[in-house]
Amino acid sequence: MGRFQAHADGDQIKLFIKELKKFQMDFERLSFHLNSRLKSLESYWRDDAYRQFRDEFTPAVRELDKRNKEFVELKVDELNRYVKDLEEYLAGRTRR
Repeated sequence: MGRFQAHADGDQIKLFIKELKKFQMDFERLSFHLNSRLKSLESYWRDDAYRQFRDEFTPAVRELDKRNKEFVELKVDELNRYVKDLEEYLAGRTRR
């Protein structure tokens, strides 16, 4: 498994993974809040401009949510595999 030269700190990568997951949850929470706020704005903004904005904004935010979630899940999986491989490599190296 020569791909590692032990120039990585698994604990710091795990911390980053935790922060990345929190970012994803915050992103989802904020986009939900924005969509809710946009729906309530309909009581105060009732013209065609609102409808056009809503019709463009809602699917765009939905797509951002989807892509962000997929990307974060992919990267978290990759990082977790990397950390696992790193820890196995380091454990094997210290047993020698």
